[in-house]
Amino acid sequence: MKHLMTLMALVVAVTAGAQQNPSYDPDWNGDGHYGTTDLLGFLSIFGTSLETTDGGGDYELWDIGPAGGFIFFVDSLDIYEGWNYLEAAPVTIGGYVWGSAPCYIPGADETDIGFGLQNTIDLIATYDSCNTLAAMAAWEYEANGYSDWFLPSLEELLAMHDVLHTNGLGLFGEGMYGSSSDSAGAANNSAFYVRFSDGAVLQYARWNSVFVRPIRKF
Repeated sequence: MKHLMTLMALVVAVTAGAQQNPSYDPDWNGDGHYGTTDLLGFLSIFGTSLETTDGGGDYELWDIGPAGGFIFFVDSLDIYEGWNYLEAAPVTIGGYVWGSAPCYIPGADETDIGFGLQNTIDLIATYDSCNTLAAMAAWEYEANGYSDWFLPSLEELLAMHDVLHTNGLGLFGEGMYGSSSDSAGAANNSAFYVRFSDGAVLQYARWNSVFVRPIRKF
């Protein structure tokens, strides 16, 4: 599998670095942001590099995608029209409030793979009235020249947990990550989240501050 040795080197290097230097500052280049450039600088200590593949090539699970994040879903059965891959952003971008309650949000209640983008569009349409900060943060995210990111649906978020986090990939935290899926039938007060420490699906209040990991499809 393409990049398998690179991915293994990445996991080993990051683990070793954390053990040898618990006070390691993730902002490697000192620009105030933690991103791919910082990770590459850290890996350079170990003589390890991380390369992305050509955006027009074929990808497999765990490959590094065009935007520098891991591929966590491949449409091998050609179910979805117009795209074949889901790529996670290289890093988590922080904690954001999911939204306000009570507040009516038309749509944004799909949970399946393939609906994260539409959910996000529905959420940002109510940004001014419903304070949908997590969706807006994902929508405005940019990485390595790509700006087509969105907040994952519940099943897309679970796929990131199962394919990447449980295999030690993606530098995820153990806390609660927000999906773009509103919790239908919950009096417009809650949304679906995934706790990455154990993969539990939770329906919590919208006003919780949650981690955001944008994704893109191509």
